[in-house]
Amino acid sequence: MKNLFSAAVLLMLAAFLTTPTFAQKPKSKEDSLKEIAALSTTTKPEDMAKAYELSKDFLTRFGKEKDKDGNIAKVRDFVNRYRENLFFTAADAKKNAEAIVLGKEIMAEQPENIDVLLDLAMTGYTASTGTDKTYADDSIAWARNALQLIEAGKLPKSFSPFKDQAEATGFMYFIDGHLSITKDKKAAAGNIYKATQFESPIRNNSLPYYLLSFYYEELYAKMSSDLKAKVDAKTLSDADFKTESEKSR
Repeated sequence: MKNLFSAAVLLMLAAFLTTPTFAQKPKSKEDSLKEIAALSTTTKPEDMAKAYELSKDFLTRFGKEKDKDGNIAKVRDFVNRYRENLFFTAADAKKNAEAIVLGKEIMAEQPENIDVLLDLAMTGYTASTGTDKTYADDSIAWARNALQLIEAGKLPKSFSPFKDQAEATGFMYFIDGHLSITKDKKAAAGNIYKATQFESPIRNNSLPYYLLSFYYEELYAKMSSDLKAKVDAKTLSDADFKTESEKSR
């Protein structure tokens, strides 16, 4: 009976402590700031990770308040820098899915973060070159956005993972062209050709030229077939035949 009584008491106590009346009260804004500050100033990775999670929760609770003392801005800056570091670390380690989740979060808040955008486009492309095309459309959009920012003069602090602006630009055009070739072959071929005009590994790789030759061979075959059909139907004059022949060469 003693054991049964003890078990019953423990069950009642557990239920009692988990009722809303005894739920742990959320930390105040000031206490949260103190805890985040204490954790974020250590060199321990586990403390920094905890500070990051607490900071995200802090912004959810207090992020829309007036920032009289600038502390909210400091917490937001910490979250942005820490998350960006997580993104680049995951991208460098080829943890594509993890990097893409983080990258999407960053771009949702900072659509002109060209440093992240370049790496995100490349990460998405790497993840889409196999049979899984989950990120193909996103990668096309990221590459196009990156090109728009570069052309507008909004350059990154570093072009990494690329050597320089020329290499980054060439890769962005190639990512767009390669991943969109089944959707719009003509536009894709145009972007692949542009990619070969920049000094980058793309220019010295056989793949872009293979894709271009495949496109033009297919185009030539279609034009020749159309021309033959018109000739067989005797709907072309000699002058029109000459013109159409020139187009199919």
